[in-house]
Amino acid sequence: MFCSNKERLFSVNNPISAQAGDEVVIAVNEGAVLHGVAMVYLLPLTGLLLGGVLGASFVQQAGQRDAYAALGAGCGLLLGFFFSQILTQRRRKAGGQAYIARRWQGD
Repeated sequence: MFCSNKERLFSVNNPISAQAGDEVVIAVNEGAVLHGVAMVYLLPLTGLLLGGVLGASFVQQAGQRDAYAALGAGCGLLLGFFFSQILTQRRRKAGGQAYIARRWQGD
């Protein structure tokens, strides 16, 4: 994906007033990658696990626990994805977007 010579379009902040055609270095704020991983993977996974445990804990009959655990896990996963999307949008609006750090001084 990143090793090909195909041009890609990204929306980034431009604090150095780079012009179209300039080769630039794109950067992200510290912690943005870790935050992104947490939002994409950890929050939905936590919702899945908590939903499964809560779904199974509401039923006393052993034969129905698996079905309720699966239903709870599915609901928890969907809620995790939903909250992940909301938190990611809030972070993007608060300035958590990539930015142009400098002009490229390469070859």
